Amino acid sequence: MNEMNSRRLGGRSPGLERARRDLEPSPEHTIPLTPEAYKAAEAVRFIAQHLKKEDDYDAVLEDWKFVAMVIDRLLLLIFLGVTISGTISILINAPHIFEHVEQEEILSKLRQLG
Repeated sequence: MNEMNSRRLGGRSPGLERARRDLEPSPEHTIPLTPEAYKAAEAVRFIAQHLKKEDDYDAVLEDWKFVAMVIDRLLLLIFLGVTISGTISILINAPHIFEHVEQEEILSKLRQLG
């Protein structure tokens, strides 16, 4: 905006001219803007940058959600494996699990003791 004012006044600053050439498109592609239009263009540029940053943040957030889901599934599988193998090992190591037990005989022995 200061550069625009310096052009209106007829003064040219070599530093501003060099910066303008480096940062802006070539003069045949530029359109002179009023201060209000310049402010509106800056506001649109700010909104576009903000939306891009928000999209980048959302992409990172989605990536972390995917990582969390993968870890969650992995831990579920580990839990199921440990639980099932523990249950099977307890059942296999039980002393009388596969033997036929005569309940009436055990009850009669307990009655004789009591």
